[in-house]
Formats: sequence, structure tokens, C-alpha cells
Amino acid sequence: MYIFIDPYCRFCHQQWAMLRAKINTGQLRVRWVPVAVLSVSQRRLSTVMGLLNDPSPENLNSWIRKQQVQPDDSEAAKLALARNTVLFQALRVRSVPALIYKNQAGELVKKAGVTAL
Repeated sequence: MYIFIDPYCRFCHQQWAMLRAKINTGQLRVRWVPVAVLSVSQRRLSTVMGLLNDPSPENLNSWIRKQQVQPDDSEAAKLALARNTVLFQALRVRSVPALIYKNQAGELVKKAGVTAL
């Protein structure tokens, strides 16, 4: 499962919290995909790119819980953010959090907004 998130989106923080138990017990594997959708994120791109520089669960946890991340303005981070943004737009999902996964029939499922799984 892939979940597109904006680091400053409170609903994305809710989605993260809602899925913690399933992730921690191994029932669910999630790849968190940072994008800059909200205007505050677009003004603070180095913070968003800091999550891309270190995509570890610990780094995302630090951001969600304490709003702490090492900012990054590197070309690699800019490229990663651009790729995430292009993919987010190509999927035609209009808001975050955006969940993308395949169901048991192998069909692509796209859901926007906080979603219980």
C-alpha cells in the first residue's frame, strides 16, 4: 500500500495514527509518499524534502510526533519530490491522504481522505 501524505496535513497525521497498530504488528505494510499539496508545504519545501532524504519510519515518526526533521534542499530530494508529485497527479487523486493499493481481486483501489482499513 502507498499513502500520499502532505507533512502539514492534519488528516494525514490522523491516517498515520489510525494505522500504527496494524503496521507495528506486521498486518499492514505502508510506503508513505510525501508530496507538497498544501500551501504551507509549498512554502516549506525543504522540510518536505527532509522526509524524502530519510524515508525511514523513525524519521516520519519524528515528524508526526514532534514536527522535527532535518531540512534538505539537495538536488536528489528535489527530484524525489518532483517524481512523487508527478505520480500523485497522474493518479488523479485530489486530496491527501491518498491511499493506493490492490484489492484481493488485483484491482487498483484509490481512496482519498482518512480511511479505516
